[in-house]
Amino acid sequence: MGIVSYRDNRSFVMADIPGIIEGASEGKGLGLRFLRHIERNSLLLFMVPADTDDIRKEYEILSNELAQYNPDLLDKPRVLAITKSDLLDEELIEALSEDLPEGIPHIFISAVAQLGITELKDLLWKGLNEESFHEAERIVHKNIDVNTLTFDDDEEDFVIPVDDDDVDDDEEFEEYWDDDEDE
Repeated sequence: MGIVSYRDNRSFVMADIPGIIEGASEGKGLGLRFLRHIERNSLLLFMVPADTDDIRKEYEILSNELAQYNPDLLDKPRVLAITKSDLLDEELIEALSEDLPEGIPHIFISAVAQLGITELKDLLWKGLNEESFHEAERIVHKNIDVNTLTFDDDEEDFVIPVDDDDVDDDEEFEEYWDDDEDE
């Protein structure tokens, strides 16, 4: 787990969940030990190396393991990052892009060459904040007319008197402020 620095002194927390291999949902490899931590994440970043035989197949294996462990995980926003993209030229990136899973944002990155890292952070930041926005969108705000509220008979009514002639609360402390100015 770590903090990812972002633009304008902002940051977000990222957790690396290793050990998700075919059969992980059945306990193979590090299996369930790491899968249970995924449930706490609001966005899932899948990282598949560009030099793998079939990027789509690798992604589907990972996605399938999540579905077998907990189908609700597939409802989480996902991003696919193809790593080691410094090994690819533009023509190969274009060809690989055509065979990537549909409906999932993807980006080609290279940690060694620092390619696509800023764009990946942008994509993650946007995804994280979209999720927050949608959660806030579900909150229903209802205007309440306080004049129609009823109180239990047991409770005393709480009334805040409003009188323009009242002494300003600050006046009782003026003597202390005046002393401070003399020093």
